[in-house]
Amino acid sequence: MKSLLPSPVFNHAAIRTLARRGCSLFDTKKQRTTGIETLEARTVPATVFPGVSFDAPSEALIGETFTFVVNVAPHATTIGFGPYIDLVLDSTGIDGDDGFSFVSAEAFGIPLTPVHFNGSTDANGVNISTGAPLADQRVTLDLPFGSFVPGQPTIPVNVTVKLHQFADVGAGLPISVYGGFKYGEDPLNNPGTDTPDVGPAVTDTVTPALFTISKTYVGPEGETATGPNHDKSFNLNVKVAQGQTVTNFNLVDNVPNTMAILGATPGVGSPSITAPAAHTKGGTVTGHW
Repeated sequence: MKSLLPSPVFNHAAIRTLARRGCSLFDTKKQRTTGIETLEARTVPATVFPGVSFDAPSEALIGETFTFVVNVAPHATTIGFGPYIDLVLDSTGIDGDDGFSFVSAEAFGIPLTPVHFNGSTDANGVNISTGAPLADQRVTLDLPFGSFVPGQPTIPVNVTVKLHQFADVGAGLPISVYGGFKYGEDPLNNPGTDTPDVGPAVTDTVTPALFTISKTYVGPEGETATGPNHDKSFNLNVKVAQGQTVTNFNLVDNVPNTMAILGATPGVGSPSITAPAAHTKGGTVTGHW
């Protein structure tokens, strides 16, 4: 899980050197003195932005869509106005045109229409400096409310993207999310006096895959009693990316010796099965397509 919380306020002091009237700091004829005045400590407001976190899947099938959740939290102490998130998708991939593309987004069942694709400003002319390469796809999504108040619950935003069918298998591609308030700390569109606020990027990586494998326990509550009267099963599944063909494929399950293998049944695609004799403790079960 990647996460980011707003930075604290910081203080700084400044000093300045004042030369006495008519005196040179480099006068060698007679001793001169200089005065040092310490200015009062001043507080510089920190940038106020919503906290964002998300956990993209570690792998995604090429040519298919996948969905991840961006959680948006209010600033800890300050109200922000015009909350939004920026998505930066690596659309170029490895070969220049085989990365991600935005499909849709929604929050609480409400579709979020992108107000901005690429470029340097959103629909209101507010500059959003993410530093993303122009070749990447940047999507700005306004959240469906006007302000974000400290203590307000986290807002989950469901984002769906598609991975190009020619994406390079095994080469991870980044997705970045920024959180911001396009109106800053008051509800007015007055960037000259109330600068719009945006936080740094939170980034995760998704690796293109040709297929995925899963093993699922078929039984209640993920547990069982021991002994021959409590037979249970596992399903092994292989999902191949749409439009792709895999041949001469072996799916191997290494069963620990704490379990007795009773048998294995072919599923979709009618693979040939190789398994130890019934009631063997542990061993290797292989399906071949």
